[in-house]
Amino acid sequence: MIGLGSGSAVALLANYCAFRTHLNLPAAGFIDLLIVFLTALKFGFWEATGCSFAAIACLDYFFVPPILSFRVYDPENWVALITFEIIALIVSRLSNHLRNEGEAVHRSEKELRDLLETMPAIAFVARPDGFNEFQSRGWLDYSGLSAEASLGHGWTAAVHPDDLDTHVSRWRASRVSGELFEDEVRHRNTKGEYRWFLTRAVPLRDEQGKILRWYGVLTDIDERKRAESLLAGEKRILEMVAKGDSLGQIIENLCRLVEEQASGSLASIALLDGDRLRRGGAPSLPVAYIDALDGSANAPLASFCATAACRGEQVIVEDIAADPLWANYRDLALQFSLRACWSTPVFSAQGKVIATLAMYFREPRRPSLGDQELIKQITHMTQVVIERKLIQEALRRSESYLAEAQRLTHTGSWAYDPSIGQTTYWSEELFRIFGLDPQQGLPTNQKFWERIHPEDRDEVKGGIQKALRETGENIIDYRILLPAGTLKHIHSVTHAVVGRSGEVVELVGTAVDVTDRRQAEEALRRSEAHLAQAQKLTHTGSWSRSPNGDVYWSEEMFRIWGFEPMERPPDRDIVLQRVHPDDRDRARENGDQAMRDGTGIDHEYRLVLPEGTVRHIHAIGRPTLNASGEVTEMVGTLADVTERKRAQEERERLRQLEANLAHMNRVSVMGEMSASLAHELKQPMAAAMMNAEVCLELVQRNRIDIQEFGDATSAILRSVKRAAEITERLRSLSRKGNPQQELVDINQAIREICALLQNEARMSLVTVRMELAREAPQVTGDRVQLQQVVLNLMLNALESMRETGGSLVLRSELTKTRDVMVSVSDTGVGLPAGNEERIFEAFFTTKSQGTGMGLAISRTIVESHGGRLFARGNVGPGATFCIELPQQIGRSL
Repeated sequence: MIGLGSGSAVALLANYCAFRTHLNLPAAGFIDLLIVFLTALKFGFWEATGCSFAAIACLDYFFVPPILSFRVYDPENWVALITFEIIALIVSRLSNHLRNEGEAVHRSEKELRDLLETMPAIAFVARPDGFNEFQSRGWLDYSGLSAEASLGHGWTAAVHPDDLDTHVSRWRASRVSGELFEDEVRHRNTKGEYRWFLTRAVPLRDEQGKILRWYGVLTDIDERKRAESLLAGEKRILEMVAKGDSLGQIIENLCRLVEEQASGSLASIALLDGDRLRRGGAPSLPVAYIDALDGSANAPLASFCATAACRGEQVIVEDIAADPLWANYRDLALQFSLRACWSTPVFSAQGKVIATLAMYFREPRRPSLGDQELIKQITHMTQVVIERKLIQEALRRSESYLAEAQRLTHTGSWAYDPSIGQTTYWSEELFRIFGLDPQQGLPTNQKFWERIHPEDRDEVKGGIQKALRETGENIIDYRILLPAGTLKHIHSVTHAVVGRSGEVVELVGTAVDVTDRRQAEEALRRSEAHLAQAQKLTHTGSWSRSPNGDVYWSEEMFRIWGFEPMERPPDRDIVLQRVHPDDRDRARENGDQAMRDGTGIDHEYRLVLPEGTVRHIHAIGRPTLNASGEVTEMVGTLADVTERKRAQEERERLRQLEANLAHMNRVSVMGEMSASLAHELKQPMAAAMMNAEVCLELVQRNRIDIQEFGDATSAILRSVKRAAEITERLRSLSRKGNPQQELVDINQAIREICALLQNEARMSLVTVRMELAREAPQVTGDRVQLQQVVLNLMLNALESMRETGGSLVLRSELTKTRDVMVSVSDTGVGLPAGNEERIFEAFFTTKSQGTGMGLAISRTIVESHGGRLFARGNVGPGATFCIELPQQIGRSL
């Protein structure tokens, strides 16, 4: 209505102006037509229609009488009215269309802007030269940059420094080429953290292809990048496991992977070792901090990680400074600016804690859902890594033990594929057994058959064919011949692996080098034969007895007891019936006590065989005890010592005869020395008598000189003492008795013998000289027997110089072997030519009145003392007889 009134008023005003200016009807009609056109253009069709009627009315009023009358019958009015309406309709429709298009464009622009502002991705618009003229609100909210700061190239301030140059270069290259731009780049957010974005931009071109604008979006791909990084890290870790890298290296990489995924984190993995946590890996934590926690006890409050391990659950500490769990280590953690720690136990497949994963942060922080998902993945990966490494180490140890066991037992293993007719596996020990080099690869069939002994090849081939035909184990014993000529005996066990259809798909087996065992068995057989022969020769049998009644006898045992060899020894009661009645109870009690108390057996008894033969038996047994000290077996020997008993009795009789003979020799020597000994005794006795007469004379004259009387009395005592000593020496030399072992002063023994023979030497015109060692060691032996030897040697020396006189030298010294050497040297007739050794034989003599027993007895005495007696000729006249005796260590004179 407003448009209608305005249009009518304008039409009336226009007609009035035309009337006042005396315009004609065509001019007024044109003005009305223009007014209708503008009205339709401005307001619409109905407004223009009202304006048309007003214009026709005005034309009638002002130009055609009567005024304000509309002549329907006038064609000009209808033509004008229709013309006005058509023009109004066309113009209004055209103006409505243009108006609607403008509103649509405005609405589209608004919707597009709203879309860019509300879409989850960050949008931007740039000019062809790259100048950024629009950034969506998402960018402003994320980066914290203002709209003005983001215009132009200001957005580059939020790009990661490491990505800036590459990103700008690629953006410039896309603008030049006009191709789609796409790049992955990190942008900083308001917290200072960088996240990954995928940036894409497409050009908007006109009809001629000229770039008008660049429209782009930034899509947050940080989660995808982290997932890709985590996947790549897991792949890297698994590759390290597959390569056999050390557990420490793998754990270090796991920690770095955590730190890559969780920005600002410091990762640590600790391994549970018994009841303590040990360092596994912590590449970014301070060494001093890790050293302080290393080995902390697995107790709830010992350390934070130990608490998680002990509880078996995740422990989150948002702020170390305020959490009581960190009371013991709070100062240490704060010293290194550690403010938060999340510790998670790592479980094995059996549900046992094997490690802990700790994530430290330098500001108080609580884990997000993404952090928890990362922790879950890393703990699972840690479990897989640790258990796989433990399995690998166990497998490696097992393989090592197997290889060592094969080496120690000389056992090699192999596998053979019948489908290709080739061996597929040889162990290292098998290469060694066959004398082949593992570096040259598996041996060919030809190389294998070359090693088999020619006489055994057909048997080995037959064994292989049998293994291919029959399931189960197949045993083959054969020989191999090495190039150096070494022959080895092989014991092979083959097992066929059968497939689903029943065919043999593989042969596996072992080859044992039994050469040593074969040689040992052969040696054992020889040893058993030798032992049986030795037992037979020595009349010694071996036996064993266990508490459960198991008894073993060697073949010689049956012979000693007078039984025929059989599978089992006879019953104990039957055996004891052959023990002498006087020894039976003792033999039974000794055996029972040894089995009961675990003591040894060492006793002798007599056997009485059915034919009445008596045998002397010496039984020796030693027990074998278990861990509880119980006797599990008694083993020993049984010797027939009948002949030894007889030999001992004979030796005792001979020893007595030798002692009697030695005594007779001494008595004989004493008889030969009777005149000399009488002279030796006569001198002290005469001196004593003379000094006694002097004392008597002094008493009779009643004129006693105390000094003179004392001197005479002392002389009497000395003479009597000397006579007593000579008498004692004679008595000891002449006495008959068993040898007495004692420490003997060799030098003193020589001096005593020389004292006895001084007169004999003077009568023979022989000078006696002693050259005795100052510190001669003592010897252990019978003093009388050793003096008898020296006496015999000195008498023989004096006898050799009786006609000519001469010199007799007695020496004592230590040899290079630290033995005691006593030598008697003379200047007599010397040793008989050609009979130097025969002089020590019994009954051999060079004297007309000799018995030929002196030197034989002397050698026997010296040898019984562990020494030796020998003679040698001098460079000049005479001979030297030497006595060599072992010294008594540690007891010097």
